[in-house]
Amino acid sequence: MRSEVIPRPGHCAAPRGEQARKAERCGADLTTAEVLTVANDDHRVLHAQRRINEIITADIVDTGIYDDDPQQPAHVLADIRAIAVRALLYATPRELEPIIGTDLLTDYQRNHPHLPTAQTRSPSQALKRKGSQASTLTAVGVITALHCLDQPDVQRAGQSLRWLTSAIRSRRPLPCTTNLVWSDGIAGSVQLAALGPSLKPSDQLRYRTTSNRPSAPARKIAQIDKIATKLPSALWENIALRLAVPGCHLRQLRPALSVAVLLVGARANLKLLTERISSPFGEHAVSRILQLLSKHPDWLEITQAIHELAEHLIRLKVLIDYSRRRRLDYRQLLPDDAWLRICRETGATSSGSARALIARHYLKERIAGAPSSNRAISPALRTKIADFPYYLTPDLADALDSEAQAFLISQGVQREPVYYQPSTDFLDGLHLPGQNPGDIDIATLHGGIQAGLSLGHAADAADADLDTARYLLTCHPTPSGATDLNAYRRAKEAYPREAFIEHYELCGMSLAEIADQAGVSRQTVARLAADYQIETRKPGRATKYTVDPDWLYTQYVDHQRPLPDLARERGVSTTTMARWAKTYGVPLRSRGGARNSPQAAT
Repeated sequence: MRSEVIPRPGHCAAPRGEQARKAERCGADLTTAEVLTVANDDHRVLHAQRRINEIITADIVDTGIYDDDPQQPAHVLADIRAIAVRALLYATPRELEPIIGTDLLTDYQRNHPHLPTAQTRSPSQALKRKGSQASTLTAVGVITALHCLDQPDVQRAGQSLRWLTSAIRSRRPLPCTTNLVWSDGIAGSVQLAALGPSLKPSDQLRYRTTSNRPSAPARKIAQIDKIATKLPSALWENIALRLAVPGCHLRQLRPALSVAVLLVGARANLKLLTERISSPFGEHAVSRILQLLSKHPDWLEITQAIHELAEHLIRLKVLIDYSRRRRLDYRQLLPDDAWLRICRETGATSSGSARALIARHYLKERIAGAPSSNRAISPALRTKIADFPYYLTPDLADALDSEAQAFLISQGVQREPVYYQPSTDFLDGLHLPGQNPGDIDIATLHGGIQAGLSLGHAADAADADLDTARYLLTCHPTPSGATDLNAYRRAKEAYPREAFIEHYELCGMSLAEIADQAGVSRQTVARLAADYQIETRKPGRATKYTVDPDWLYTQYVDHQRPLPDLARERGVSTTTMARWAKTYGVPLRSRGGARNSPQAAT
């Protein structure tokens, strides 16, 4: 090693100058240098020197912002240097004074009148000074850096450094966010935390500026796709409701939040992410929703919730493959005849094709985890789909889920539930703008609906937002009454199809008489007859369908008359006449059998 490279105690070890060889040291006698005299042991300069000594001699640094993420001394010193250099290059005396004090500032300005040097061609060269000038420069830089790094966490360190990042951006604007990160260490995280409020909402999520460790985006497409498989196109309602803000409809918020979750730490733009989860909204719509959210006072908490969910999904076992759900063919879901059958079995009050369309869209959204994207759907129809839970009963909800499960099996989806939502425990402790569904008294909501209140008035009575009420009624349908057995089911149990035919067609009972015996309404019995495919008589018209068993036996067996002739004589169908014969035990002839064979069946 050359002798001039070896530092000499008491002499400046800085390079001699810009034109000198790198090996040449300044060599100035530090004992003759002018120094700043401090008044007490609590001075900022002495405190900074003690902190540097502690860092250098420590095996690991775990104080200040390093409490949650201990670092090697070399890494901490690198963080100090990263912040100090920027402060010396860009900070004005007025900005430095609150941090370094008036006395040190005076000495700093005297020795370094050329600083800040943000506009110089090579500003880093301006930091290479001699003797006392170098010591003052070092003191200012270290004090400024430690003022930030001694904060209890990264976010508060970022707040303490926001003045510097604002100064840098105002004096030397940088064109691209990715060029802003000072280092890969915690100093870079602090800088991103400080920059956070000045970045676009999408970049705040991409760089995780409100997290415990902001960093440059690193999540690649393969990792994004793994999360997309676990994520519905419209975020789960139990989470989205907690993040809802005024002026943003839940139907718009949920798809935007799903994209926002994918955006956390992602090296991808909004357009690619919307395509990855088949979002019903494009990148511009998602950006507008994020802008709206960012203007809310709870934006910091909202972003923290999104960060937590993004990290939670990496570890979470989600029971549904949403990427596959998005690819299913839903054209055969809940056809009209299936909806009619469900209505009859559950006693649903409306079984028409219009309500079938609403139920079909509701069930598709429940299965797919996404709102219907058909542009032909009118706003009025969208409102009816959203309000469908108002009409749900436990029986109807179970029947629809059974239909959905059968549909999934027909599509090759095995061992997956119809619907899934994760726990919201990760949101505990966050102050979020939306309503917590767990705070609503469901019994009050159910009581309002059972009393005949509209959905809006029932929600108001329970102190629930309309969207929260819809969600709760989906999870907890309103009981239909005091008994679990509805009117249709009671009628069906009292009159199975054969019994219904016997009493209505053979015995001539009216629908009203059957309804009275079953303890249900005539309309319920009429629905049951339609389900049995029995043609009903017009109201008030007496039945023609009476026959004497002796007459039938004599005419059919003794006189060998065919059933069609007997049916025409009595004004009934051949099928009805055959049923009478079977009921009365009349032996039937086979088709085409001998007319004189009384034991044959027609």
